Amino acid sequence: MRRILTGVLIAAAMLMGASVQARIILLPRAPEFGPLRLDESKMRVEIKEQAAQIAVDLKFYNPHPRDLECEFMFPLPPGAQVTDFEMMMNGKKMAGEVLEKDKARQIYTDIVRRMRDPGLIEMMDHELFKASIYPVPARGHAEITLHISQLLKRDNSIVGFRWPLDAPKNGAKDLDLSLDIRSSTPIRAVYSPTHELDTERKSDTHWTASVSEKSSGEERSYFECFYTLSKDDVGVSLLTHRPYDDQPGSFMLLISPSEELAGEELQPVDFTFVLDRSGSMRGEKIKQAKEALKQCVAGMRDVDRFNIVAFSTEAEAFHEDFVEPTDNWRKRADDWIDKLRPSGGTNIDEALALAIKHEADKGRLHMVLFITDGLPTIGVTNADQILKGLKERNTSNLRVFVCGVGYDVNARLCDEIANATRAASAFITNDDDLEARIGGLFQKISAPVLTGLELQFNKGGVSELYPKPLPDLFSGDQLTVFGRYSDAGSAAITLTGKTGSKDRKFVYEETFKQQEDENEFVETLWGSRKIGYLLENIRANGESDELREEVIALAKKYGVVTPYTSYLVTEDSEPVFMDRRIAEARPNAPGQSGDEIVIRHALGRSAGADAPTQSMGGFDGAADHAWSMRQEAEAPLSAGEGFAYRERDASGEAAVNYSMALSDLKASEKIKGNKSERLIVKTASSRTFHLSGGFWIDEKVLELRKGEGDKAEEIKIHALSDAYFELLKLRPELKEALALGERVAFELNGRIVIISDEGEDELTSALRKKLAM
Repeated sequence: MRRILTGVLIAAAMLMGASVQARIILLPRAPEFGPLRLDESKMRVEIKEQAAQIAVDLKFYNPHPRDLECEFMFPLPPGAQVTDFEMMMNGKKMAGEVLEKDKARQIYTDIVRRMRDPGLIEMMDHELFKASIYPVPARGHAEITLHISQLLKRDNSIVGFRWPLDAPKNGAKDLDLSLDIRSSTPIRAVYSPTHELDTERKSDTHWTASVSEKSSGEERSYFECFYTLSKDDVGVSLLTHRPYDDQPGSFMLLISPSEELAGEELQPVDFTFVLDRSGSMRGEKIKQAKEALKQCVAGMRDVDRFNIVAFSTEAEAFHEDFVEPTDNWRKRADDWIDKLRPSGGTNIDEALALAIKHEADKGRLHMVLFITDGLPTIGVTNADQILKGLKERNTSNLRVFVCGVGYDVNARLCDEIANATRAASAFITNDDDLEARIGGLFQKISAPVLTGLELQFNKGGVSELYPKPLPDLFSGDQLTVFGRYSDAGSAAITLTGKTGSKDRKFVYEETFKQQEDENEFVETLWGSRKIGYLLENIRANGESDELREEVIALAKKYGVVTPYTSYLVTEDSEPVFMDRRIAEARPNAPGQSGDEIVIRHALGRSAGADAPTQSMGGFDGAADHAWSMRQEAEAPLSAGEGFAYRERDASGEAAVNYSMALSDLKASEKIKGNKSERLIVKTASSRTFHLSGGFWIDEKVLELRKGEGDKAEEIKIHALSDAYFELLKLRPELKEALALGERVAFELNGRIVIISDEGEDELTSALRKKLAM
């Protein structure tokens, strides 16, 4: 059986507009033809003082052997206006019209019914640009350019841009998008929670950005980015999400330094480069690591100083103290590095002690870049004792950034050394370029702007901030902090830290909103980060019932894979990992392979047993199956299988992958796609849905059925009927849920609503009363 292993964290459903599968449509008038294929889609966005000018270039292909007359339909985001439509036919420029939401709604309804694609309903309640196009040549292309203007919303110091993405199911999936942003107020940061961006600061008032990633199984419904405006040396901007004013809200702070601060007040740093030269570093590893060290020394600023420690069975230093990066000292360091040869064991404790021996002078920051590929085998070999010794010796708040090379490192020890010193760990696997990765890490940490960061709030109710403690802020970098709040209203946020020996204090006035339906990604990323910290706590201190239950509850709510919720099952019973690195951390039962244990947990049976085709028996059977699968996922492991890291679990490929996955969770800044057809758990309309027996079943439905002893009232509505569209009109917040498919079950006012190929066709007054509408 083919086993799909795919790394995905389920996104929250902060979807706007239509689905990836069908936003932009070129639909033949002849009903026997479906929409034409979108081959190319490009966007160029120029933003000046919040006014966006958007050019969308589209290229459609007609695969049919005849010319076609088509209707071009483009849903417009709120506030967007078409300023020009470029398409020439027979030397004449085509014309189009914008239909208001009420007029557009019937067109959307007709298209959904014709194409039987509920994903299209997410376009409803948008204005629609519509144009007739003839002819679209047989086996030829139609090229269209739309020019659109939009005034972007500003929320205090943050300006947001959100755009629905394209394309029909058989269309182009790659996002080709560029941004040019200009503002008279300095731009401090450009951030996207949906896509990886390549950004360039042209000046403090001019940035450019482009999407750096290609399509994958994580297609997204929209592109979203924010840019922050501030005249302060360090900009702090707040985004909140609080859909219910009687429950705590979530918030994100974007912290970013000005170009002037980064250029003038960088702290001088004393670097100690520590290189493992034990026997296991032989070959290409030691060669690349030595070249990386040379690049680090060559790239140092004149105000910095450095020393080098090499270790194997014993540790030795390049010099008895820090030296300045003059040409002479650089040359001597290069010669010393060239002479290093791999041999002996791995004395990590002695290497750390020697690196910490020389304290930085007052006003200087001491940073250690520690490179190792092995386990401690000489001297103090117990990881807890090594960590204890480090904490006792570290009296000057130095930072130890750890690079673990390969899979034989003690991943847990690497993480804990970095965590204990307010630094970070990085793991370089066999597929990585060791020289480039080490050089990239050094380049990032070589220019600290603000260190020892602390945040204070004059309003109560702010809690659960992540990351904790706050890391240092480096030049060209930005820090995202997520937290929870209960008290709404204006608040003073105080950020303190150090630039060199100078204490700095910044105070900002921001507003924690009483209710905010937008920015749902904020809560999702907060949840991901909290799960990461809880799992790290479990790994460090052992499992408890309270921690395990909290991880499970958060993982179910935010769709995050953990060692306790590590499987998915597709409709043909293929096991699907959403994050192999996390799932593999779950220990196997004796005598069972990793794949076998996954199959056993996924299918609720012993591995290797014949699996009869499961008949779900309609919605009831599907719901029962989904409930049993969820219970199986939450079932405690048998004795001996508890998820508590032991010393022997701390190294190896699974341990390194697990550390990398934890790091991703703890530093989550991007939500992941929710549109892959391979996923069987999705989030929509702020609910989590499970695919079972062809039904997308709301998590709340499972709770209702079991909590009420199957007594919860059920109301069935025929998919794509008048009742279906009337329900959608009355409850537009259900668009994302109904867009999942033609068989959906969800909770509404304490009742279970079942959408399928049978049920009510009219939304009568009696039915409205039942639905409490």
